[in-house]
Amino acid sequence: MSRTLALAMMSALNIASTLAFQWIVLTMIGPGSETDALFAAMTLPQIFASVISASLANVLTPILAGETDDDQRRDCWTLLIVSGAGFLVVTLALELTSTWWTPLTVPGFAKPHQDLTVHLARISLIGIVFTGMNAVQTALAFARHRYIRVDAIAALANVVAVGTLIVLIPYYGVEAAAWIGTGRLCLQTLLLLPGMGRASLPDLRQPIVGLAWRRLKPLLVGASYYKMDPLVDRFLLSALPAGSLSLLYLAQQLYGAASQVLVKAVGVPVITQLSVLAKADDDPNFNLLLRRTFIMMGGLVSPLY
Repeated sequence: MSRTLALAMMSALNIASTLAFQWIVLTMIGPGSETDALFAAMTLPQIFASVISASLANVLTPILAGETDDDQRRDCWTLLIVSGAGFLVVTLALELTSTWWTPLTVPGFAKPHQDLTVHLARISLIGIVFTGMNAVQTALAFARHRYIRVDAIAALANVVAVGTLIVLIPYYGVEAAAWIGTGRLCLQTLLLLPGMGRASLPDLRQPIVGLAWRRLKPLLVGASYYKMDPLVDRFLLSALPAGSLSLLYLAQQLYGAASQVLVKAVGVPVITQLSVLAKADDDPNFNLLLRRTFIMMGGLVSPLY
């Protein structure tokens, strides 16, 4: 229970610092066309994070759980380098075509604000590389039961980003926010590197590469459908008065904050424990833990209804 409370508190701090970043942007610049362009530019990187990065972490955590530290280290360095290279190719392709696809996502914006959205999108897209690499690092930490460390590093990166934003936003406006948002992801990646252990060259013959891809494909198909609502929101909101998109974006983040805390505090540790029990063919304890988790989650969310 103490670990669950600690995870909940750290997760809440992490989410609060993320919300503070968005709040500072809206209060220091004011909801309007510039902030709408910023949050619209962040749409595709966020979809990537929720669809591909989150799915990758969910796939890798059960695979890595219960393996030896040395096997985990070798596998994760292979995955980190391979995924980083793959995400870099995707980012470059999106950067080169951004002048074509970005205006299609915000057809209601005036031409100057569409151009600003394209410019900010090119900055935000760089974060895709770091988000993808973070997924591998996060999966390794979860497989080793280091849950608090991941949120602590993310919270630290967010706090640094908020402090930097307060200093720079009066001079550089939304462009500062875009660069700092990308820099936050880079800092998080760098801070998580020591936890991966001694670096090793990638070995594409490792079975985990093929196994991860086979398990990832069905998740990507499903998530690509039901997690595309932010793209639809930006498309429709672009025709509303300036500032509408920015305010809805903040409201959506506030709405999802409680569920994020619950998932990280209760759900994530249980996934790792269930994975270890499944690999050991310990069905009685697997079923017991699963029932206890359902009861706990039900008790926590029922007062909300």
